[in-house]
Amino acid sequence: MENSYSVQVFQCEESGAYVGTSEDIPGLTLESESLGGLLEAVMEMVPQLIEHNLGVPKDADVQVLVRVRAPSKSGSEASRRRVQSSSAPRPRYVVEEEPGLSYA
Repeated sequence: MENSYSVQVFQCEESGAYVGTSEDIPGLTLESESLGGLLEAVMEMVPQLIEHNLGVPKDADVQVLVRVRAPSKSGSEASRRRVQSSSAPRPRYVVEEEPGLSYA
């Protein structure tokens, strides 16, 4: 897919806040006290940033892979789920939970 972007999400060990950043989407750096709040902020800000900073039209076919870095759990595998923003038909979001360590 031509318009495919990736967002990395992790929980800061020091503050406990959830942080979202992207190398694909200039200007995307978000922080929230909860994972749900951060995912809502991602769904709100990504369409605006890709339109204004990358020139992607509002009606373009866009997919955003949100990789959530979760604390390690023995025997767990990455899980994937598709989430759709209720306010607009695009972009499509795929949230993928990846076991691993939190960042400090």
